[in-house]
Parts: sequence; structure tokens; C-alpha cells
Amino acid sequence: MPGRPGVSIVSQIGLETTPGTAVAANRFLPTFSFLPRLRRETKQFRAQGSKYNTSSVKHRQFAEGGYDGVLDYNSFIYIMNGLVVPVTTPAAVAGSTTGKKWEFLPNSRALDNPKTFTVERGDATAAEQYSYGQLSSMNVTLGQEENKVSGNMFARTLVPGITLASSPQTVPERPVERGQINVYLDSTYGTIGTTQITDPFEEEIQLGEKFKPKFVHNTSYQSFKDSIEVAPSLVFSFMQEHNAQSRAHLLSSLSTDALWYLRIQAKGLDLSTLQDGSVRETIEFDLAGKFMEPEEIMDAVGQGVYAYKYNFVALDDPDGMGRPWRNTVINTRTTL
Repeated sequence: MPGRPGVSIVSQIGLETTPGTAVAANRFLPTFSFLPRLRRETKQFRAQGSKYNTSSVKHRQFAEGGYDGVLDYNSFIYIMNGLVVPVTTPAAVAGSTTGKKWEFLPNSRALDNPKTFTVERGDATAAEQYSYGQLSSMNVTLGQEENKVSGNMFARTLVPGITLASSPQTVPERPVERGQINVYLDSTYGTIGTTQITDPFEEEIQLGEKFKPKFVHNTSYQSFKDSIEVAPSLVFSFMQEHNAQSRAHLLSSLSTDALWYLRIQAKGLDLSTLQDGSVRETIEFDLAGKFMEPEEIMDAVGQGVYAYKYNFVALDDPDGMGRPWRNTVINTRTTL
């Protein structure tokens, strides 16, 4: 009998209606992998007179791990629905018969209550099921070689030996290309997207832990009961050639403490009815923040270019954006 190859292991997800109530994992995202792993915390005790532990007690049992993939016009909406205020029905886009707009608006002073997932991971032989799959953080790194998205997640303890949900809906791949990205930095939210960074090389968004599992003394819950939203860190950056534009940014970071607005935008296929480029596949991040310490880069991304990396700490912007960040996706998906 042949062995069980790792190459055939896949992960599928299902959107839960009630967090923790398992559903069929009927979505397959080829550009993302969901990787929960069993975590079993035990406490040991050594009785008097013994050289070795004499007992071990199970303390907590749940799943912990991560997700990773590439920035993708179609699949990224699942990541955002798992982190911030969910959008399950996108808006129509004027000038396009196929374009749909997913606008994600994180709350600053209220709970986001994002979607949770049932994750199934395995192959045709068998799989493990994890309910209450909660995404808890996100890193977006846009570089010269790849555009990556990753983060942490946790879930309730696994159910072993299940059968993968059959015939899952495969979300078509639409990864973002390096040549589809533009970056803008402006001093007011009303003008965001006006002043383009001419020679950027790399951008990064780091959203820290937003959720933690809550364990209670209640025999109805052998894993955690639910998740608790906490205050996350949020920092972002871009790297650019240290040209005249960059020198002006360096001067600003030294002499002022103003709020700045960064837009990172990817635009793909033309979705406009007239094919005039007025509506395109889009993934767009708008972020408000102030300069932190910049970094001098002598050999930017191995291209020999003298550059600076500008780091920002995100700040709530109640009078402009209404929040510290937001995300907009335009694709052809009509539903999750």
C-alpha cells in the first residue's frame, strides 16, 4: 500500500452562521492555506520521593496556527471578512455589469464581529475539522518577488477522522502582479490618492493580534467558549529610492508631526462595460498615521539602489477617514 503523501493535503473553509457551530467546508481557496494545529496544554506533577513526574493533567485543548497565501483579487475578501466588519453582499459598480465592490470599514469604537470559519484539512483518506476558526492578525507584504498575505488564527479543538466536504466551490485565482501596484502619500484625506510615490520598491502592513480565545470553567465548553476582541497594533511602511521626493519625506519626518495618508492600490483586469479602464479589479488600502523612525537602505531589494524605508504608526482619524484604515476590493464575486 502506498504511503500518504503530504502533497495531497488541502484546506477548505466554510462560513459559519453561528460561531463555533460547524458547517460543511464548501469553499476552496487555491491561493490561501489555512493551517490550524492541535494545541494541548498539560500540567505535570512530581510526587515526593520520585525522580520523575508521576502525573500529567490536560489543562487546555484548542487549535492554533496561521494562514498564508498571495494577495488575490478574489480570495482576499475572505481574509477581510474574517478580521473586520463583514461584508456578505457587495455593491454594484457603476459603469460595469460584472464589477462588485466590497468595502471593509473597521470600527474604532465598536466590535467588528467578523466571520468565523469551519476549517477542514486533509485529503481523500481522512481529514480533521476545526470549528470556530478565528483569524486574529494580518501581515501584507508587497515586494519585488511576491505579494504575500499571512497571519495567525485559532480554533476549537480538532475533530479527527472526518471526510472532506465533497465538490467544494473553487474560488478562481486572480493574484495581484507586481506591475499592478501604485503607492500614494498625501497630507489630507480629501486628497488621498493624488501624490504618487514615483519609485517605491516595497510596502508592508502589519495588523497585530485582534482576538484572543476565552476559556471558562464550564463543562459545556471543553475548548474555549468564544473569542474576545482586543486592541491591535497597526503599523505600515513603504520603501522608496532616496530621490528628491524621498528627501522631502525625510525632512517632513524630522520637522513635523503631522498626520499622513497612505494609499496602496493594486489594479487588475478591466471590468468596465465600455472597456475604457474606468472600472478595474482593485485591492486598495487607505491608512492614516504618523512617521516613526525611518531606515536608511544601502542596497534596496538587491538592486543596488540607495533608499529609505518610511515607517508609520497608524492613528485613529475620526475627522477624516473615520478610522485608522480601510480596505476596498472590486472583483466579479457576487457572494462569499
